[in-house]
Amino acid sequence: MTMPKHDHPGYGWLAVAGVVIAADATGNRTLSELFRTSARHPVAGPFVVVGWGTLTAHLFGLIPPQYDPVHQLACRSRSCTHARIR
Repeated sequence: MTMPKHDHPGYGWLAVAGVVIAADATGNRTLSELFRTSARHPVAGPFVVVGWGTLTAHLFGLIPPQYDPVHQLACRSRSCTHARIR
C-alpha cells in the first residue's frame, strides 16, 4: 500500500507553526527555553543535539537521500525513486 503524496506542504508548516504558537501561549515556558534546557541535560543533551542537527541537515538537503534517516523513514511507507539502504 502506498500513501498519497502530500500535495500541500505549506499546510504542514502552518500546522507546525500553530502548535508552536499554541504551546508557547499556553505553557509556563517557551519551546525554545525547553529545547535549551534539554540540550544542556547531561544524558538527553547529546540526543537532542544530534536529533536537531539531523533534522536541520535533512531540511536543508545536506544529506543524500540514501543516507538521510528522515527520508529513509518516509521510504518505508511509500515508493522511493532511489535505492534504499537495507
